[in-house]
Amino acid sequence: MVITGQTRNLLVGFAGSRVRIPPSPLKRGCCKIEEPGKYRDGRSFCSYFAAALFVFTAKEGIGKMGCRAVIFDMDGTLLNTLEDIAGGVNHTLKKYGYPEKTLDEVRMAVGNGAGRLMKNVLPQGEETPGFDKILKDYEAYYQEHCQVKTGAYPGILPLLEQLRGKGIQMAIVSNKGDGAVKELNRRYFAGLIDTAVGERPGIRRKPEPDSVLEALHLLGVSRQEALYVGDSEVDYHTARRAGIRCALVTWGFRRKADLECLLPDYLTENPMELLEIVVSDEKSW
Repeated sequence: MVITGQTRNLLVGFAGSRVRIPPSPLKRGCCKIEEPGKYRDGRSFCSYFAAALFVFTAKEGIGKMGCRAVIFDMDGTLLNTLEDIAGGVNHTLKKYGYPEKTLDEVRMAVGNGAGRLMKNVLPQGEETPGFDKILKDYEAYYQEHCQVKTGAYPGILPLLEQLRGKGIQMAIVSNKGDGAVKELNRRYFAGLIDTAVGERPGIRRKPEPDSVLEALHLLGVSRQEALYVGDSEVDYHTARRAGIRCALVTWGFRRKADLECLLPDYLTENPMELLEIVVSDEKSW
């Protein structure tokens, strides 16, 4: 099943736009009413109406071109790295005498880089005594053990091969260091994915849009001609800040219900659904 948001497609296709329609107030769990006239995020009914109205008035500048490029998140989207990440986390926690985490607990803690990960799993977060040393130990251990169980998700390689055969350009963007991202791309996707961008000086980590915009520049395509594919709320906000359409996948690090609440442009349950989206007969999005 592919869930599309046609009104969102109009909005995000608007050239240069970074406007985001907020989730529907009727979508379960998204915007619980806390007081008359307002939702828990503090916005009024009128703000939702005004944002929705923008969809139908922002007609000029809407992209007329089909998809020429796909930009992928890496962890949880292309590569199943969860068990190796959890192994590094629990090795480090055990070393310092802290309770180990389940795979699901680690799953919900990842998405914003190693620093945020360790902050999320340590009882006192960044206030934990010796936090910087603990983080460095985790990073060193993970670097040495990051490919024990890691591999591409089922169906990913056939998807990439078919996209490549159809002339679709591809890139990876990740919050891992730039060197590591490029090495993982070479190791797992050589000859399939054109370029990879990680965190480095001048390229801030997601959800800042820097890596996506750099990938678009390297591929030589516009925002209207590209699709961003990820598996988390971090990816959703990255795509929105970059002004690019967003597909979220359900096989990664977040629960399907949490992704549905974000109302992405597309929600996909297997890699071949992504192929259907990209090679759709529609001439404009």
